Amino acid sequence: MQSRRSFLKLIGLGGLVLTLPPYLNALAQAPPETQSISIRALLGHSPADNVLKLFRAAVDPVRNRVFVSGIMTPHIGILDADSEQWVGTVNSGFDDGNGLKYLYYDAANDWLFVFNSTNRTLRTIAVADDRITGETLLENVGVGQLIPHGERGELYSVVGADDGFRIYDSQTLALIHSDSSMGNTLTSLALNPDGQTLYLLDAISPRIIHYDLNTRSAAQTILLDLRRPRHFEYDSVRNRFYVAVPPRFIAVVNADGRITNQLPIPSDGQLQTSAYNPATDSIITLQTERPTEGRVEGIGGILRAYDANTLQQTNELRFGRKVHSIALNPQTGALYLPNGDASVVWRINAQYEEATAIRLGDSIEQVLLAQGGRYLFMNSRLGGNYLMRYDVTNGQLTTFLAGTWPIPIRLNDSGTLLYVLNFWDSTITLFDSATLAELGTYGFGLPPGSTDRLPDFVLDDANQRALIGYPEFAQIVVWDTNIHGTTTTIAVEGLEAGTNDGGPGNLHVQAAPDGGLFAYIAKTHTLLRYDSAYRPTGAGERVPPITRNMPDLLYLDAALGRLFVGPHEFDISANAFSRRTLASGTRIFYHDEAIYWANGIEGNQHFVVRLNRQTLAEELRYDLGQVGQATPSYTYDPASRLLYVGYMTQARVDVISVNA
Repeated sequence: MQSRRSFLKLIGLGGLVLTLPPYLNALAQAPPETQSISIRALLGHSPADNVLKLFRAAVDPVRNRVFVSGIMTPHIGILDADSEQWVGTVNSGFDDGNGLKYLYYDAANDWLFVFNSTNRTLRTIAVADDRITGETLLENVGVGQLIPHGERGELYSVVGADDGFRIYDSQTLALIHSDSSMGNTLTSLALNPDGQTLYLLDAISPRIIHYDLNTRSAAQTILLDLRRPRHFEYDSVRNRFYVAVPPRFIAVVNADGRITNQLPIPSDGQLQTSAYNPATDSIITLQTERPTEGRVEGIGGILRAYDANTLQQTNELRFGRKVHSIALNPQTGALYLPNGDASVVWRINAQYEEATAIRLGDSIEQVLLAQGGRYLFMNSRLGGNYLMRYDVTNGQLTTFLAGTWPIPIRLNDSGTLLYVLNFWDSTITLFDSATLAELGTYGFGLPPGSTDRLPDFVLDDANQRALIGYPEFAQIVVWDTNIHGTTTTIAVEGLEAGTNDGGPGNLHVQAAPDGGLFAYIAKTHTLLRYDSAYRPTGAGERVPPITRNMPDLLYLDAALGRLFVGPHEFDISANAFSRRTLASGTRIFYHDEAIYWANGIEGNQHFVVRLNRQTLAEELRYDLGQVGQATPSYTYDPASRLLYVGYMTQARVDVISVNA
């Protein structure tokens, strides 16, 4: 979006062509039957250090650096704010699953504090040598905040615990002091520049406590005539506080606790956070657009700046998706905002006139082969909204752009056309797979998506249509591939709209040979069938248990009249499940005249198997190791007899020879 007083600049990847250097090719070799394609290496990044699903940022004002954490990966990215280049990472050590990693930084000692609220563990990392120096478990954690004091070597916390205020040794995280006298509903902290006084906000019994760090006691308490303040900022020049009371206003409170003014919060967005920027003497509010048209979440970011003296608005920027937090550099006035699901950090200059997206991570969501196996197409959804084409013959990688959150991607039967479903735009972009010429972008009548309830999308060349399932709206769109327009939209009975069954894989769609379609609802384990007029043919079939909800669970073998729902075979003519089933946790991704290829998960290990198409007997199996943070994606090239396995968070494709 572009407002009257702002413009956006994107550091993107459009038209980039890269070739893996020979020395990196040598390093990428895996076991004899496997080779690896490292997308990170092809793009000039470290293959091992990736940061995805960005969550929080912290600023080093002395060295002008920005640290950025992701939910799905353990490494913390480091941005050189002068060059706006990523210069490395530090390892948080949290590699045991998804984690909400809050960041705090001590510039005096070059220590980074990482609090993983998912497992309630706090760590200190010495940035200079990438070493964890301290760790502690924070029990009974509620809403709270941490703040370091570099000169004292102390870390202060309010985390909603019974001993509501705690002081730790910054380096070792040994507990130095705890204080339960102020209660357990403290939610926010601010440090006076004199380094002697800490201010604590009690949100439930509204008050600001002046805490003397020398005596380790409350020196003064200011009662607030406010209801449920969320957080506050301290203005040391005017000796006053800016207290956020969402959704209505920010209160200006003087040193005596008197409310001297109020800054109304505009009603066009939901307040995420607010901040005081001493470098520009301005109050900042960050909001996200309110959901409309049936959307579940507001996703567009709105940043407004106000003169701290007059409270008059001076600037407005609209940018990004799912931005929830601000990290500011008090020396330069620049702001840094992680974009939750696009692996970019937005840098907003001190004049609040420009939002620049700086991309950090890379991901691989799908792998597809086109043009007789020459080209491998991939999409990077969590890694920054771009697409890739890898030329198998010469090792060149070309990146290009479509829309926001490109998932899923599909090829027509001949492999000549690439269809990209831009989930957060509710559009389809069409490319020529040989030339990468963009042939058009088309809407299909649904509002933009706003959750991570990812859609499903299948091309049915025989009937010249695409079927698009949007679980957020509980609807299936039938889209004509000739006229590039919607012919009908189906409301899916039994599927709740919104976010009630959370996450990807809620709704799967597949074509039926008679011109109808199938839909699988994961939450209710129900297979629905629609006739060629898109009318439901019954209440649905109960699906036997499926141990893992993977992408593309529905696989059609039209010639043999079979539909597989994960591992379970459904006889289309009999309109019933047969008694045949594959191994638990398995789904088919390829077939030819004689075989099926399927992938599966057993415990935390994943594998691929070749099956006899008639008998479903297993003919060959490869165990591929731990599955990692996301189910890998798979495709097969029958001409070269190569399996391609894409790993999302590693941005890596393994190529396995199956000549055996």
